[in-house]
Amino acid sequence: MLVLVAAALLVAPPTAGAKAHAVRCNGHTYSLIDPAAFPGIGKLRAIGLPRKTDGYAPRCLVAEAVAARVQAKWRQGVKQPTTVRVGGARWDGGRWRVTATIRQPSGKTPYAAVTARKVGASKRRVTFRAYS
Repeated sequence: MLVLVAAALLVAPPTAGAKAHAVRCNGHTYSLIDPAAFPGIGKLRAIGLPRKTDGYAPRCLVAEAVAARVQAKWRQGVKQPTTVRVGGARWDGGRWRVTATIRQPSGKTPYAAVTARKVGASKRRVTFRAYS
C-alpha cells in the first residue's frame, strides 16, 4: 500500500500552487558582473529556471548574464533598460523584460530592486539588488 502511494506521488503533476524553485547565486562564479562598476549587484537569485537553459547553461550563469547586461546598460547611460538579451557560445537565454523599483529601508542605503522576467515565460525570473 505504501509503495502505491509513493508511486502515485511521483506520477502526479505538480500542483498549480507549487512554489517556483529559487537558487541563490553569488554573482562571482562566471566573472560576468564587474564588481567595481556601477551599480553594484547583490542578492542575485534565479527563480523558476530549468537546471540547464538551452541544454547547456546552469541557472546561475543565466542569472549572472542578465545582471551583467543590466549593469552594462546602466553604465552606457540607459536609465531604465526595458529588455536585455542573453546568451553565450553554446546557449541562447532569450529576451528578458526588466523592471526596477527604488527601495529605501529606514536608516539604510537605498537600492533598486530589479526583476527580470523571461519574455514568453513569466514564471522564470532573475532578481537582484542594484546599489551604489
